[in-house]
Amino acid sequence: MKKLYILILFASTFSLSVHAQLILTKAAHEPVAGDSWTHRQYDSLGVVPKSTGTSQLWNFSSFIAGTFTETTTFMPPSSAPGAVFYPSATLSQSLSTQPGDAEFWGGTASTMEYLGGYQSSGPTVGSLSNTIIRHNWPVAYASTNFDSFSGTEISPTSTVTLNGTFSYTATGTGTVILPGSIVHPNCLQVVEVFSLSVTQGTNTSVMVERQYRYFSSLTKLPILEVSYSTSNPPDIRISFAAFSVGIKEHSTASADFIVYPNPASDHVNVFLENKEVPISIEVIDMLGRTVASSENSSSVITSTLSKGVYSIRVKAKEGIGQKSLVISE
Repeated sequence: MKKLYILILFASTFSLSVHAQLILTKAAHEPVAGDSWTHRQYDSLGVVPKSTGTSQLWNFSSFIAGTFTETTTFMPPSSAPGAVFYPSATLSQSLSTQPGDAEFWGGTASTMEYLGGYQSSGPTVGSLSNTIIRHNWPVAYASTNFDSFSGTEISPTSTVTLNGTFSYTATGTGTVILPGSIVHPNCLQVVEVFSLSVTQGTNTSVMVERQYRYFSSLTKLPILEVSYSTSNPPDIRISFAAFSVGIKEHSTASADFIVYPNPASDHVNVFLENKEVPISIEVIDMLGRTVASSENSSSVITSTLSKGVYSIRVKAKEGIGQKSLVISE
C-alpha cells in the first residue's frame, strides 16, 4: 500500500484556468466542489519539450497514448473519508483509483493551501501543522513563491515526521500542440518543485519531484503535466477535455494541399493535389489576422513572423483549404 507521505508529495493536480492575459486568480481559477479532471498517461518518443520564456512552442504531437486513465474529483470536505481530521478544510479531492483516500485543502483570501491527507488503510493520517501554500493568488508569467512545510504521518504502527519545501514559478508562455494536431494557443507554463524529507526513528529519506504544468486559455483545467521524481521515469498526463476544446487543423477535400517545411522559418511551400499554382496563400495568426500572404505563387515568405502556431489558408480553383503551420524561428 502506498504510504500517505507519497500522496502528499504527489498530490493530484487541482483545477486552474487561464484568461487571455494568462493570469490565474482565486475567484476564477481555484477549484470548487463538483469540478473533476480526467487524464490519460502518455509516452514520449524523444525529448520532452519544456523550454521556458515567452512565445514558446511546446510540441507534444508525437506522444503515444497509454492505457492508464484517472479522474480527480473535488467535493465538499464533509463528503470525503477522514474529514473529521480536517475541520478547517474547505475542499477535498479523491482519485478514481484510490476511492478510500482523500486530500484536503484550505487557505485564505489570497492563498490555496494543502492541509494533508487520509488513507483508509490503517487508517493513516498525514496532517501538516505548517501547511503547503500551493498558490499565492494571482499567478501570472514570472510569478514565483517558495514555502516550507512540516507535519506528521500517524498510523496504528508508526509515526513519521515530514518536512520539506515547495516552490513554483510561472516560467513560460506560448502554444501547446497535443497529439492529433490539437492546438492550444495562449498557454502558461508553471514549474513546481517538491522536496520532502521523511524521518522514521533514526532513518531519513529525501524525495524530490519537479512538475511542468501547462494551463490553456481554452479550459478551466490544466491541459497537460509532466512530472519528474527521484526514482521514476517522466509521468506525462494529458487532460481529456483538452482535446474537445482545442483548435483542430482542417482542410477541405476540394482544395487539398501539402505544406512544407512544417515547422518552417523563412518561407513555406504549398503543393496542391491537382499540381496547379494556388490563387492565394494566407498565413493567419491566432487572433485571425493575416500576417503574410502571396498571390499566384506556390510559396509565401514567413521570415518576419514570430515563433508560434499559425493557420495557413490556401485558395485554389476547387475551393479553400486550411491547416496549421508552425513557425520555429
